[in-house]
Amino acid sequence: MFFRKIAVLIFVLLVWCYSPVFLPDDYSGLAGERKEMAEIAIESAKTEWEVVLWRYKVTDVVRNNTWWDVSLTGYGFFNIPLKKVEVTIADGRACSGSFRNYFPGADLVAWAMVAIWLLTIVALLLTPVYLIYKVRRR
Repeated sequence: MFFRKIAVLIFVLLVWCYSPVFLPDDYSGLAGERKEMAEIAIESAKTEWEVVLWRYKVTDVVRNNTWWDVSLTGYGFFNIPLKKVEVTIADGRACSGSFRNYFPGADLVAWAMVAIWLLTIVALLLTPVYLIYKVRRR
C-alpha cells in the first residue's frame, strides 16, 4: 500500500512538473499580423532555451515603423516563469533578442530544472529494468 501511495505521488509530481509541455504557447487572443509576429518570436526564442523553457506567453506586441517588438515570458517546469524575452522582428524574421531573468536566482532554478529533466529520463529508462527484476524475483 505504501508503494502505491509513493507511485501516485510521483505520478502527480511528474504531471505537474511537465504541465507546461502539454499547455500550448499562449498568443493571448492575437489575430492576423500580430499573431504571426508572435509565432516568429516564439520560434526564435525556442532555439535559444529549448531545454529549460517549455512554454511562452506573449505579453506585448508593438509595431515600430518597419519592425515589431514582441515581449514574451518563458515558463519552465512546474509552470514557473523564468525569463523575460524581448524579440525584434523585421522583414519577417527575428533580428535581435534578449533574455533577462524573471526573478533573482532564475538561472539556479533553471539548472535545477535541467537536473530534474535528466533524472526523469534516467528514471524512465530504469523503470522497465526494475519491473523485470521484481517480476523475476517472485
